[in-house]
Amino acid sequence: MQRLLKPVLCDTHGPDAAGEMRKLAYGARATWGTMMGRPLNFRAMKDDYLRHAFISDQSASLYQTTGRGLRGNVPVQVYLLDAAFAPRAADPRDTAPDTERTSVLVACRELTRRMLADPGPTADAHVRLNHQIYTATWSLLGHLLDTIDWG
Repeated sequence: MQRLLKPVLCDTHGPDAAGEMRKLAYGARATWGTMMGRPLNFRAMKDDYLRHAFISDQSASLYQTTGRGLRGNVPVQVYLLDAAFAPRAADPRDTAPDTERTSVLVACRELTRRMLADPGPTADAHVRLNHQIYTATWSLLGHLLDTIDWG
């Protein structure tokens, strides 16, 4: 199995910016190819950057689908029929709660909570700007995930 490449920070202003960008593009393609070439098991993903990418991808789809139903101020009910979203909640015999490691929904909720958390008065301008962007973009999803009816 191909080894997953971790994201590489590069100096795009250095002497070989084009070479650095090619390395980034190659790394992204290699990671994508590796991930798409095998079955994905959320619980088995070890690298946080891969988990966050997977969670972000799933949350964007959930957000988009839910948002389409909200147009016109119409109440929406979303039913997630795949137990993989929250396997423990889906199994009536399992009394343990789902966690960030077992549930895409819980992981998405926790990642969204971290993004929406107030950075505090000592945060620099870049952090405060990111918080404002996250709030404008993801606060509705944060509300959706915080008010889920787990059945």
